[in-house]
Amino acid sequence: MKQLILILALALTTGLVANNNEGKAKLAVVKGKVLDNQESLTGVKVMVDNVPTTVYTDFDGNFFINNLTIGKHTLSFSLVAYESKVIEIDVTASQNIEVKLDSK
Repeated sequence: MKQLILILALALTTGLVANNNEGKAKLAVVKGKVLDNQESLTGVKVMVDNVPTTVYTDFDGNFFINNLTIGKHTLSFSLVAYESKVIEIDVTASQNIEVKLDSK
């Protein structure tokens, strides 16, 4: 009897774990670098459309956006003394992009 209960409990928990993964959005990481001609830009504000996520470039001009849903997104880049830039990306998997900003 104990073995039957153990087998049923195991089957039930396995089914619950499998069902928890259904219907979840697929996520990706978008990373990149922001440059001014040849120089990396530090502190560039990177915003994603319809997502409460804002990141800034590090000292080497790199940025990382984690847990971005698969699909089309608009990224906005801004930094004082530079022209803001908006680009559209179609995220199908984790990817790496390079963006160049022009000085004002």
